[in-house]
Amino acid sequence: MWNSELYVVRGPSMSPTFAPGDQLLVSRVRQRTMKVSRGDVVVMRDPLEGERRYLKRVFGLPSERIEQIEGSLLVNGKRVREGYLGGLPSVVGLEEAAWDLGEHQYFVLGDNRAQSTDSREFGPIMPDDIVGIVRFRYWPLYRAGAVGRPAIEYSPPD
Repeated sequence: MWNSELYVVRGPSMSPTFAPGDQLLVSRVRQRTMKVSRGDVVVMRDPLEGERRYLKRVFGLPSERIEQIEGSLLVNGKRVREGYLGGLPSVVGLEEAAWDLGEHQYFVLGDNRAQSTDSREFGPIMPDDIVGIVRFRYWPLYRAGAVGRPAIEYSPPD
């Protein structure tokens, strides 16, 4: 608890997982002791304007290749099924793009891809950009509970 901060969700970029007004307990990241994994929801500094904070999901890990092809997202050539999106599309539009992450870079996305400023726009982020990992939602009470990492499923591209 002493290494935690409280955050309030502002904006729709993480819907349906989090809604504006949700209140979260975030474990601050100490780079040497806390590992960030795929699927973690993190609070991060805006890499372009350091004062602003974003709530995003870690999608790509260091040294991976992320591709946006034909409305799907791929990690190292494997299509990712994102059950946590609640039926929202993983990619908005059919534009194609690719990012090769460096050995210390992460690729983050909002769950509501149509209304999210994320790595598709500002590029991969560095570990120092990550403030903490969301561990618990304490408000609203009817949605209170631990925030875990979802199971990530892969399938080969068509």
